Amino acid sequence: ARYPTLAGASELQRSLRAGEAALVFFLGEPSSIRWEVTRDRISFSRLPSRKKIEADAARVRQLLAAPADPGAMRDAAATLGASLLTDLSIAGDAPIVVVPHGVLHYIPFEALPHANRLLVERHAISYAPSLNALAQLRNVPVNAAPFRVLAVGNPSLDLPRAPDARVARSGQAPSRSGDIENLALLPPLPFAEQELHSIGRTFPDHARIMSGASARESDLRSPDLSRYPVIHFATHGLVSDAQPKRSGLLLAAEPGEDGLLQTGEIYGLALNANLIVLSACQTALGKEITGEGLIGLSRAFFYAGARSVIATLWNLNDRFAAEFVEGFYRELNTGVSSEEALRRVKASYVNHPKYGHPFYWSSLVILGDGTRPLVPEPIARSRFQLVLALGLAGAALAITAVKGVKR
Repeated sequence: ARYPTLAGASELQRSLRAGEAALVFFLGEPSSIRWEVTRDRISFSRLPSRKKIEADAARVRQLLAAPADPGAMRDAAATLGASLLTDLSIAGDAPIVVVPHGVLHYIPFEALPHANRLLVERHAISYAPSLNALAQLRNVPVNAAPFRVLAVGNPSLDLPRAPDARVARSGQAPSRSGDIENLALLPPLPFAEQELHSIGRTFPDHARIMSGASARESDLRSPDLSRYPVIHFATHGLVSDAQPKRSGLLLAAEPGEDGLLQTGEIYGLALNANLIVLSACQTALGKEITGEGLIGLSRAFFYAGARSVIATLWNLNDRFAAEFVEGFYRELNTGVSSEEALRRVKASYVNHPKYGHPFYWSSLVILGDGTRPLVPEPIARSRFQLVLALGLAGAALAITAVKGVKR
């Protein structure tokens, strides 16, 4: 898992698609380096020092923490983009693979400008711990089973709950994060339920929903798990710096299980998934190990048999997450690759009057090999399902308006 066979430069280049570019970063003193790798060339550029890039990235991270001051956000992103993307020679709409280093693991490159446009407006961007790891993921045969989605989330807990006073006062929808030591205080995620059922409406007869009490940890140890090319989690993400192995995804409590799918348990899952979606907070993060990148939930899912993982860089707003995910699967159902579907839905929010700040749309990133279309032919809804979907959507909007809930 940690020390795979190392490929040579020419083999790594052959793993890239025609027109695709990989940007590999190394932060150092007195200067940093960016390698630009394509099928037919390898070049490198000297960048500012690690200290300068870390300071610029820290400013961007600070402004991404909350949707405020979009002007300052644009200025900070432009400064960091100038440091990282100077003299970049990628043309047109070529896809980009980013191999980050150090603080760059925490930066969504989609939100950086290049040639007077945000990268996400032109380029599908994915991330990899290394080009060697990417080449291995692309060599793994895809799950050729008929398209099906397993959607798991919004677990019910047989634990005493305390209302989140801050949420009650502000009317804000909760974020999908939590603390390992305070599981009983986690608020419910009403829009996670909506998110799960929107997947079912997009792919009628091709989705299995496990929500509430049925979102059980024990069911994920079934050999049947390998039958699902796509597995989606919409729940609280629990991250512990003090106990990294306890980090995981919250599921329903049941006899003999603590309801927390921990990192170590994920390694033991029998997956054969083309895509894992972790619609929970900070699931793209982990412990940085020199030479390895971040070791966390996404790496555990790769080891368990996933080819690509969509994960988050910071806390995910519950209401927006449901809307964003529905848009992602709608794009996926048109027959494009998962990385392109993610790019399209992100680009649709760039100039959105309410959700245009990158805080909302740039948190979800795709890691690994997201180059393959996952839905061979668009899956259509019946007329009855369309009428039902419209009715449910209208009812949800009416309830939201009455409660005054914001997300």
